[in-house]
Amino acid sequence: MDPQHPFDEEDPRLVGPPEPRDKMGTIQHAVGKTIDGVEFGRVQPREKVHDTEAIVLHFTDGTALSIEVGSNAWNLSGEDSGLSPSDFSTDLQVFWRERPGPVG
Repeated sequence: MDPQHPFDEEDPRLVGPPEPRDKMGTIQHAVGKTIDGVEFGRVQPREKVHDTEAIVLHFTDGTALSIEVGSNAWNLSGEDSGLSPSDFSTDLQVFWRERPGPVG
């Protein structure tokens, strides 16, 4: 990693807080926990919802964090578009990154 450019081109550059902001509080509960197991795969299809994937991190204290995709597919599928949410699909991309920890 180049010290002058700590992020490679594929590395996501966070430019603002999550929306809504309370999601940051939810994810912060994972800090300091130890991961005991991981589930990763397709989510069971639901009527009128796009196909998607999820990651579930299981911690040694018996809690679990589910990372799921949200989208605006429902908003894009108005009467005029001819599309329905089930016409869309999403997936999760997983990458190991060499990157500095969060600031603050």
